[in-house]
Amino acid sequence: MEPTPDKYWRGLILFGLNESTYKMGLGHLLLNYGINGQDKISLDDLSQDFLNLYLERCKDNKPQMGQVGKQTCVEKEIDAIRHRGKDISDSVRVVGKVALSDMVLQRFNTLFGNPIPQPFYQFDKGDKCLILNPNLLELCQSKEIKETLEKELFSRWDLLEHSFQRIHPVPLIPDERLEYLQNWQERKNLTPLVPLLWGYQQGRCFYCREELNDVHVDHVIPHSSIGHNEVWNLVLADCNCNEQKLDTLPSWEFLEKLIMRNEYYIASSHPLKEEIIRCLGKTPIERKENVRKHYEITLRYKQRHWRGNPDYDPSRDEDYLFWVRLYAKRV
Repeated sequence: MEPTPDKYWRGLILFGLNESTYKMGLGHLLLNYGINGQDKISLDDLSQDFLNLYLERCKDNKPQMGQVGKQTCVEKEIDAIRHRGKDISDSVRVVGKVALSDMVLQRFNTLFGNPIPQPFYQFDKGDKCLILNPNLLELCQSKEIKETLEKELFSRWDLLEHSFQRIHPVPLIPDERLEYLQNWQERKNLTPLVPLLWGYQQGRCFYCREELNDVHVDHVIPHSSIGHNEVWNLVLADCNCNEQKLDTLPSWEFLEKLIMRNEYYIASSHPLKEEIIRCLGKTPIERKENVRKHYEITLRYKQRHWRGNPDYDPSRDEDYLFWVRLYAKRV
């Protein structure tokens, strides 16, 4: 079955080693153009919109790239506008050439280093216009779809900014969400972690794939058995599944899904990547074995499974299997 455009879109936005936030900025503008029915955008207009977007985004001076002491081209232009009175039209030209034409427009349609089969737009160096392809316009058929994709995009953008602020390999920045990594055992309210977990579940419950409304952060292996709040064991669940599961252990199929979710985090350089590696191990095999050990110990204690919604089998979930197959190509 041919993967749907939204799967490739989520792959581009949520995965990959991002050296800067440019993919997020371009992705946001592409969604806006699509929802407005624009299928042809001049490079000049795109450059102006891109710079305007970052002028607003950079008001709090959060870094937009991960190399210590360095700035993106856009950040340098913004500093020149704000502090040296540079003409905005001059900066627009620089952004169009350096940040867009020579950089992010060449790389946006690549996933794990390879071009996706159906790119979301057509653009080659030297072109004066960007042509949006039908698969991008398909994503923007409704405001609801656009809003869902944008929520994931901005969540990833936030995470990149947080990760770029880090000095140490384990997050130590004074942000309420990532601060939880320092004091897991003392913390009980896990609600601030929702934005960190949201995008990779596509706004759907981990246990039934229904849309999340009343969102709960759940311990897959029960807290009573495992005794900690480490992020590798946390997922988002809707209220019904969370209340049905309570303090029981889910079947192994859900643990396999959890293991793959953790590998997604690591492959995508999620800010929680180093925390998961620290807790579970440096290799996929080591991490899987450590999860299995926790599971088997808990099973001996609990002696029964919670199997969840009988109509949902994670091993047959096409969205889940798509990412399993995609990730399998890399290991």
